[in-house]
Amino acid sequence: MQKNYFIKGIAIVFTVLLASCATYWKGNYSLNEKLVLRKAQVCENEDDYTSALDFYTAVYNEHKEDGYLNYKMGECYLMQGDVAKAVSYFEAAEAKSSGLDPLYSFRYGQAMQQSGNYKKAAELFDRYKSTAKEADAKFNNIDLHINQVAFAAKAMQSPVNATVVSVGDSINSIYSDGIPNITADGKTLIFASARAEGKGAQDVKDGAYFQDIYGSSWNEKTKKWSKAKLLEGAINTTGHDANTSISPDGTSIFLYRNVQEANYHTGSGDLYVSSKEGNNQWGPAKQVPFMNTDYFEAGACVSADGKKVFFVSERNDVLNKNYGNTDIFMMELKDDGTWTTPFNIGPVVNTPQDEIGLFIHPDSKTLFFASTGHDENMGGYDIFKTTYENGAWSKPVNLGYPINTFRDERHFVMSADGSKGYYTTQMNSARTDLDIYQVNLANYNVLTGESKNVVLLKGSLMDKTLGKPVSSDVFR
Repeated sequence: MQKNYFIKGIAIVFTVLLASCATYWKGNYSLNEKLVLRKAQVCENEDDYTSALDFYTAVYNEHKEDGYLNYKMGECYLMQGDVAKAVSYFEAAEAKSSGLDPLYSFRYGQAMQQSGNYKKAAELFDRYKSTAKEADAKFNNIDLHINQVAFAAKAMQSPVNATVVSVGDSINSIYSDGIPNITADGKTLIFASARAEGKGAQDVKDGAYFQDIYGSSWNEKTKKWSKAKLLEGAINTTGHDANTSISPDGTSIFLYRNVQEANYHTGSGDLYVSSKEGNNQWGPAKQVPFMNTDYFEAGACVSADGKKVFFVSERNDVLNKNYGNTDIFMMELKDDGTWTTPFNIGPVVNTPQDEIGLFIHPDSKTLFFASTGHDENMGGYDIFKTTYENGAWSKPVNLGYPINTFRDERHFVMSADGSKGYYTTQMNSARTDLDIYQVNLANYNVLTGESKNVVLLKGSLMDKTLGKPVSSDVFR
């Protein structure tokens, strides 16, 4: 009898274990394969997409035509940022998608949005909204995605007159390079890079190197940036060091550092400041106590008049309302020389999603930032601007296409004369690391949103009487 009870007990355990596997219960899988798929599902629930992908792959090799497995493989690649692979699996799943969870349409739509295929993304998002439970659709912000792909399609039809090019190999590397900051004279550019030759150790979690801060100088004769070098002094450590802004005179740098526990990259961090000392050396970074909390803080910058400080934080408590994940906070200098308590700049700018990468224009009232949460967004992070007027921040304005694309654009800064901008993105679809790009703003005023119309005239000027070409200049 005891043996029978034991066998029945085991059967009950398997029944309970597989009950949550209804999505693939009807699939043509063996019992062992179902258990492997259950492990994959658990890993996904814990956001461990690398392990989940390993489990799904083990079963996929025997079921390559299976719609569910193609969907889940695509989902894992999407969450890892490999959109191209994700699309290939979603496309394979489409032919057998009728019995799949409605979330499949949403994930496939995300992949299409992140690939720039806005028409297909719109179709998939509409399909998801019509088939998903209302609560699920709301949780996944489906209306936001629908509005974003509609805006993106419209923006591409009316591009702004700006061109975007890589800053070149003197600054960019095979590793991720980003967060450009430039001094007021335009002669010094600093940025963060996760290079093997830096001081940053390898992250025990993913094997990538921690970031360090590098610098480059503008050569007026060659019109090129010098080969980037690690900033000298004590500013860089074996941990994660990333600049957030540099003072106009180039003598102080706000930087972000991760909280480290036994060399483990925790994902939370604080703001520090380092000052330039003699012989081009940077002093040890000191923590900024009035900005930092137990929450994540980053992205600090100071206005040119020295009266405003902006930073990004996840703080959310009785004193600090948070509208989403990371919000923009600020402090103002009071007449008595002390600073106000940090306060959230409000829901007109901040969204339930992420706001990062701050730059305050020299006019001390126009703030540039990156966000994923506004309706007028092309996908991922886009660059926006908002202006403080009449005691309130204006509705953020997307800088437009081709500055913003379906890719992630963030950490935008401008030269003092307004002729150039710099930001972080990756335009090369064959690469996954980030690079720094330069935006030519000679024909686009990002403050007013006006583009200069450039017309190319091509042809020959002829003398009507003689019928011969005439040499002349054309003026307008």
